[in-house]
Amino acid sequence: MRYPARFLVRRWWWSKWHPAVRIGWIVTRDNKAGSPTRTLVGVGLIATGLVLRSRRRHRLYSTVIDPARSVAISNVPQAGSTTGG
Repeated sequence: MRYPARFLVRRWWWSKWHPAVRIGWIVTRDNKAGSPTRTLVGVGLIATGLVLRSRRRHRLYSTVIDPARSVAISNVPQAGSTTGG
């Protein structure tokens, strides 16, 4: 089955956002009458989706360590950081 390029681009774009963002976008864009309540609901869903997506945990790294091996983990401050180190 072959998908049109437009569908693949749209699917890639919406996969970047929380589902509430897409619902909020649809609610806001389908507001033909210009109802302020519907606009606020749509914008609220978009904002909620952005907040929920930003709180997702991201894996920085992963590895497998042999049981007989000792490991030390150190925190290295980023360049320009003003905290400790």
